[in-house]
Amino acid sequence: MSGITGDPFDSDEINDWRVYSLKLNQKIGAFELSPFYAYSDNDNRETTVHYYGVEAYGKVGIVKPSFEIVLADGDFDSGKDISSMAAFAGLELELSKVFNPYVALRYTQGDDDASDNDVEGWVGITDIGRFTPLMGMDGGILSEDIGQSYGATLYSYAPERSPLRAGLPTDNYGGISNGGRGNNPGQRIVAVGARGDLSDFVDKLSYKTQVFFIWYDETDNLNNKKNPAKKVDDYAGTTFDLQLSYALDEHFTIGYIFGIFQPGSGIEDQFGDDPALTNCVSLAWTY
Repeated sequence: MSGITGDPFDSDEINDWRVYSLKLNQKIGAFELSPFYAYSDNDNRETTVHYYGVEAYGKVGIVKPSFEIVLADGDFDSGKDISSMAAFAGLELELSKVFNPYVALRYTQGDDDASDNDVEGWVGITDIGRFTPLMGMDGGILSEDIGQSYGATLYSYAPERSPLRAGLPTDNYGGISNGGRGNNPGQRIVAVGARGDLSDFVDKLSYKTQVFFIWYDETDNLNNKKNPAKKVDDYAGTTFDLQLSYALDEHFTIGYIFGIFQPGSGIEDQFGDDPALTNCVSLAWTY
């Protein structure tokens, strides 16, 4: 729920956002297959959206594949049509205790014309890419709120709040805090990384590192400040993260993450070429 009007404790339907979901799990050989459905009844943004999807994951020997695809279909009360999709595929290899590499692809559809009645930029009910099993990293730079430039807010990976050209409608609905923009540019990410246990070298130490190569899916709605006569370039940028974790005991872990976002020509066209850096120290308590 977002955009509260009036007394937040008053039962005013204009503030409501209700979501109903169903997910089934079926084991097929070495794989788990999970079809799911969600219905978003978003009075606050005057939209209704149906989400249909399926995910699967498993393990065959040292190979751990996973994938997910989701379709969105709905509309605004104003008559604008919502139609979009997102997909993910990943493959991890359990080569050794020390080194388990992975490669993954992440796609969210972008909108190519904010002035029409088709709202095609992907906006999920939420986006918590930060906490996903393969590409996620709690403290990774892409999920550290770079909404003023790339458009990904805290916890998310998708550029659902990318700044658009002046005068274009944003068609907000869904996403983190109900603030996603339906006319966002979408994304294509190629991710490579690795993780492992380094306790054979330093007791109780583990690591994860990854590089994201990030493209916009569509750039028609973005503002090229560098050269207004041209479209913004597709390549948004490159991120690198390194996470080191030291287990103090079975319940407490201290960690450090270094991250950098190096703008690609797409970000440079809009905001310049200054890189973003993060240094994060964390103390995690599990029980």
